[in-house]
Amino acid sequence: MRAAAIRRCGQFSHTPCGQGFVQPFVRVGYLGQSGVVGENLAWGGSARGSPRATLAAWLRSPEHRANLLRPGWRDCGLALARGRIFGNAAVSLWVLQFGRRG
Repeated sequence: MRAAAIRRCGQFSHTPCGQGFVQPFVRVGYLGQSGVVGENLAWGGSARGSPRATLAAWLRSPEHRANLLRPGWRDCGLALARGRIFGNAAVSLWVLQFGRRG
């Protein structure tokens, strides 16, 4: 859902097309009384968009690393969109979402 919105609107953002950050999480039943969610985004062309390069970039970023290593996550979802994105060919767009239902 997030990857499709990013691609459709051409906005690399946690809130593409004006979509609220929590909207995709609410649609699948998160954020009841005490749910917690997080999200990592990345994109890159060719080798920069590879799984290895993406994970390495996330681990170098304090905020993304904290999401990856946060204790208490119970679920995660991963989306990958490939193709012509942001006017560039051969792009990989990654969306990794984390959650714990409340």
